Amino acid sequence: MHPARLVLFALLTATALSAQNADTQPDGFTILQQMSDHYAKASDWYIQATEEQTTTTDYSRQWAKTILIGAASGNRYHYEGRSEFGSALHISDGKTAWDLRLNEHEYTQAPAPANGYQQPKGWPINDQTAQQAIYLKKKFAGFSKHYNSATRLPDEVISLNGSEIPSYVVQVTQAQRKGQQSAETSRDETLWIDKATWTVRKTVEHTNTFLFSGSAQVPLVEDTVTTYETAQLNSPVPETLFHFEPPPRCEADRKVQR
Repeated sequence: MHPARLVLFALLTATALSAQNADTQPDGFTILQQMSDHYAKASDWYIQATEEQTTTTDYSRQWAKTILIGAASGNRYHYEGRSEFGSALHISDGKTAWDLRLNEHEYTQAPAPANGYQQPKGWPINDQTAQQAIYLKKKFAGFSKHYNSATRLPDEVISLNGSEIPSYVVQVTQAQRKGQQSAETSRDETLWIDKATWTVRKTVEHTNTFLFSGSAQVPLVEDTVTTYETAQLNSPVPETLFHFEPPPRCEADRKVQR
């Protein structure tokens, strides 16, 4: 074959392969839907997350860290939260349920509910974070249904727990969200989704909103980075997560034992 024709053939082949590869790559919303579907179908799960939030106004800057641990298998569960407001734990081995208020050095004990943990109608502030842990799976199971579209960004490899994790990177904006748009709040979020397991391993959320005091509106910005050190779906959950051992100096609250 003539050299010029050979070069032309090579260029045309490369272009065709590139176009074919682009056509087979999922877009951002497809990735988001597949991720949510994976979470929705999971029965057994174990997720551990660390959230760091920075809140800024023109004259202030606050930082807060939150640890969330959630796990469930059948009617066994483990929901734990630690934050600036205190620490709490709700745990069951399927036979007995314990509720630990670590800062009060007290715990309660009762027969395990047949259908898993039942949220109370109200809870003290030091239990707020543990209640958040319940939604570690639910958040992503229903995530995609809140959006009309999503933007796929270039893939990245993130480092977590000493491992390199090839990830899809997907961004959603306030404009892509379904429903009525808020005039006071704008929120964008970027998700890093493990290509191998379809689990979310990192999120970065940026929120612009206002503090309201009477007729005054003070601009406020929240930046939240959450890393998911553990994200296991439909895998055996460690038995130790459903075992309760009272911490030192913690006593049973006899007044509310059932």
